[in-house]
Amino acid sequence: MHELRPFVGLSPGEFHQRLGHRRVLIWGGNGACSEVVAALQGVYGLTSGDVLAVAAAGLQRFSGFSVQHPDAYLSAQPVQPGSHMVIVSSVGYRKEIVRRLEDAGFAKGRDYLFNHDLFRQRIQVRVVDDPIHSAPSLNIPRLTAFLAKNSHALRGATLEITGFPDPFSHAGVEDLIINANATFPITLTSHLPNLQLLKMAERHAVRLRLLVFPSVARLRHHFPVVAKWDDEEYFAAIGQLLRAVPENCPIELVKVAFPDKHPADAMFSVRHNIIYSADRAYPVDFAHLLSAMEHGDTRLLAKQQALCDFDLREALSNAKAQQHKPCMCERVYPVLNADASWAVCHLHFQGILCEESDLSDYSQIQEERRFNAYCKACQRQGLHRFDVNLLG
Repeated sequence: MHELRPFVGLSPGEFHQRLGHRRVLIWGGNGACSEVVAALQGVYGLTSGDVLAVAAAGLQRFSGFSVQHPDAYLSAQPVQPGSHMVIVSSVGYRKEIVRRLEDAGFAKGRDYLFNHDLFRQRIQVRVVDDPIHSAPSLNIPRLTAFLAKNSHALRGATLEITGFPDPFSHAGVEDLIINANATFPITLTSHLPNLQLLKMAERHAVRLRLLVFPSVARLRHHFPVVAKWDDEEYFAAIGQLLRAVPENCPIELVKVAFPDKHPADAMFSVRHNIIYSADRAYPVDFAHLLSAMEHGDTRLLAKQQALCDFDLREALSNAKAQQHKPCMCERVYPVLNADASWAVCHLHFQGILCEESDLSDYSQIQEERRFNAYCKACQRQGLHRFDVNLLG
């Protein structure tokens, strides 16, 4: 039987051994930068004095750090392997940054790391409406009990609450936030520009992460959303939400599959508490992608290609070549459904690991997951390494 090989990132001991007496420079101010800061401070025990600066274009401040444009920073002082360890959190300019670092004598793994090399775990609770049956009801007592019982084993993790079409409209979500907020930092991830959600995030001092698409058609392509907007109304709603973001409310806006230039670019103004990042467009649920690969279904694969803004076949080929490497999806785990059943993975909505109400220890869940058939099939096809940003 094939055993799940989790990607866990560098342990604190390994990280400090590589760091030595150097200070850390974070290069890239997108959403991954916030996860780097959280990992450095929460997992590796660094303070703001250990982090030299954040080098990024288009930002002035980030998480309490002054931010300089990389060119200005590099011209003002020498950045050398002996004095700096660089954490590359940029996505779009990663290859260019690596070239510049290696030209300056930095070695991968010793003098520079990527954001995904650090340990940062994300627990996910997903609230997904069944289009055939009724909307899900949240099993708040069991969800809360699990988080409280396993808080030590999951220390340093972030709790992400997400789903579709509108998980935050369901009764009970706010109760879950209230119950978990004392134990875990919380992120609310949505693809709908909802002012009520912004008020909820502000009310409980949690982070909001909003996925934005270049058109309503593209939004509907990925999520089963019955959106009432046309494109003009959709971007007007996004602009209204951004204008309403208070100074003390952190928000990350993820631009999915945006072209280099877009008519709405002007509304994405730079503010210290709004982080802009970019991501590729992926299939939402990998179950169909896995089925297409296992059965050689070219028509189903073509449908999955329509959801992507990259060459899907090439990316899958690159991922399969890495099938012997550890699972990247382990960073988002455990994944709980609204009814408190356990999901195999955050990328496979049809895979249920366990529905037993007495499976409440994190160690039990990990053991149950080690040899399951779903992960075996996924790793056989290399989908556990299917991350275009990491594959290059």
